[in-house]
Amino acid sequence: MSKSPAASVGLALAGVALAAAFLPWTGSGVSVASLTVGSVAGAVLAGLALLAFLLRRHDVIPRSWGAPLAGTASFAVVGVAAYALLAPATAGVPTPDVGRGLPIAAIAGLVSVGAAAADGAGVSTKHLVRMVQDVSTAAAVGLISFLVGMALSVIPASIVADAGFAIQFGVFTTFFGLGLALSAIAYLKIRDIGLDYIDIRRPSRRDLAYAVGGIVALYGAAIVIGLILESVGLSGAESSIEQQAREGNPTLLLVLIPLSWLVIGPGEELVFRNIVQKSLYDSFSEKAAVIVASIIFALIHIPQYYSATNPASTVTTLAVIFILSLLLGETYRRTKNLVVPILIHGTFNAVQFAQLYVQLAGSPV
Repeated sequence: MSKSPAASVGLALAGVALAAAFLPWTGSGVSVASLTVGSVAGAVLAGLALLAFLLRRHDVIPRSWGAPLAGTASFAVVGVAAYALLAPATAGVPTPDVGRGLPIAAIAGLVSVGAAAADGAGVSTKHLVRMVQDVSTAAAVGLISFLVGMALSVIPASIVADAGFAIQFGVFTTFFGLGLALSAIAYLKIRDIGLDYIDIRRPSRRDLAYAVGGIVALYGAAIVIGLILESVGLSGAESSIEQQAREGNPTLLLVLIPLSWLVIGPGEELVFRNIVQKSLYDSFSEKAAVIVASIIFALIHIPQYYSATNPASTVTTLAVIFILSLLLGETYRRTKNLVVPILIHGTFNAVQFAQLYVQLAGSPV
């Protein structure tokens, strides 16, 4: 029997990453002919991670340096895949067809980083199973909440279709937020948890200080990230909201400004901070839960920002969302008050919508 259950999981994931990188999956199947420098480099790193996990699985090398080695090699696989996608875009040339190999290797590598961290922490088999169950549940809650919000908003939005696109989108957004809230309440009901689980209370001076500091930090991070991306020739993907606004419907942005505080911020923070992140506290440290919840939050946004013609922009945008989500999650972790990330999230969105409206309309809001 394995002396390190987490290393056993990492071994399997590293094997997947190695196979995916070395034998890239294309639209027509597996092809050695589609090997690139990136896929070879990814395969080498995945092989190193596999070897480290194998040695750790049988306790041949100590946890103190074996787990960091496996985690570093696994993370490097993710870096190679990201570079293969983003580097061409920085040079202003189309992203090459890397098939599905490197993306699959990147996903396996990312999860194996978590396996290495669990191995380094000496996580038992029972605890590891609990961690996997909790992450799966948290991801399912996030996804189902979005699907419920979408389903609940379609009919009301169609009823007011004649009132204009801005009103229709406002109704859609309102019922979408209602769907998120109902999903959160349903989760609590199914788990037999009382409403006192929801961390909403009047903010203290300390909470307000965190809210103001969080807003400043969030915008500062967004500006710095934007400058870095611009300096290397990268750009993020447009959201569906921005696309609609640019296609002749800028008025919808005026509707979304108040809804940022009243619906969007409260709904998303309730689900992803108070439910998803907080539910992970039982099996993860609070800081690790912030990271895992932020990964889930970023991945949930794939449909909104997916671009088949420019995958680099999708990767870039998801990375930015992850970084910004870390800040929201950390302020919630420190204050234990959902009002704080709601204020930060709502204000961030509202100002973004206002700035875009001014840009498109050419006049003050």
